[in-house]
Amino acid sequence: MIDNLLKQVHPILSKLQTSPKIDTYVGSISDPKIWDALLSKYHPQVLIHLAAETSTGLSSIEIDTHTGTNVHGMAVMLSALIRHDTIPQKFFISSSRAVYGEGSWRDSHGVLVSACARRLANLSAQKWNPSGSDAIDDYLNSPEPHNWQDTPKKPTSVYGLTKAFQEDLAILWAEAHSVSLSILRFQNVYGPGQTPTNSYTGILGLFVRQAMQKNKLEVYEGGGIIRDFVFISDVVTAIIESLAKPEPLTIADVGSARSLTLLEIARMVTEHYKIPEPQIVDKYRVGDVRAAYCAEAGWLPGWRPAIPFEEGLPLTIDYIENFFA
Repeated sequence: MIDNLLKQVHPILSKLQTSPKIDTYVGSISDPKIWDALLSKYHPQVLIHLAAETSTGLSSIEIDTHTGTNVHGMAVMLSALIRHDTIPQKFFISSSRAVYGEGSWRDSHGVLVSACARRLANLSAQKWNPSGSDAIDDYLNSPEPHNWQDTPKKPTSVYGLTKAFQEDLAILWAEAHSVSLSILRFQNVYGPGQTPTNSYTGILGLFVRQAMQKNKLEVYEGGGIIRDFVFISDVVTAIIESLAKPEPLTIADVGSARSLTLLEIARMVTEHYKIPEPQIVDKYRVGDVRAAYCAEAGWLPGWRPAIPFEEGLPLTIDYIENFFA
């Protein structure tokens, strides 16, 4: 395993749980020397690629960091595999809902439209829904769930762009080397093990941390942001099942197929801690999309999530509380 133990993901290394059965190489996947050291010892038949800079908001600021890890890092890895004559039989890459951008929406006439990126001027004016064209007031009415089979890739963030490029590069490489490839597009992954200290990589962790301190939760964009939360164990199961597929290329969406507003999420957290109702504000974060959730039709055949949010939330809360204990 290669891991750079990024502080954003592992803020307290003493709390990092590792297995003695795993040989860990600490460093960046963008470093060819790391790959040379690993591939001179191992010749993996199954390669699981999870490494990424994952902040949608920060990616518009730290462009070099996100493209360096997500694009260049993957290219370094693929080049190293060729250099060491190590072509795996199975190759998995973790992708993201961010490749869809704002996704597909219905307009006022019920017509399905691929939404455009939201303009800063519109966000400043509290006009939250995306538009369907360059027309300033062409706002769309209702979001449709993501489905890899018919929702076009249309990233609206640097992070989303890097994940879309990863997919295309992996498909090209896998076809050239007759490698069976799995691509799973994750919705909002949550659960024990996630960093509870970084506001850019997990809104649930932020809400719980604030609630523990008895602070009032602020819910952006008037409370109407929509997300799809999928528990970590369900994600692990999806990865394993995708690698068992015999097809040369497997693409699927991994989510609960349940749309929840951040206001609903915040209210569940405040109810758990018996603190006042969340405060709905007109703040926003550049790079966020208005709505993101997937359709069951886009799930991996034979897979379905086992942990509903009402069950996963208290498990996550317990983990975060123990993290800070």
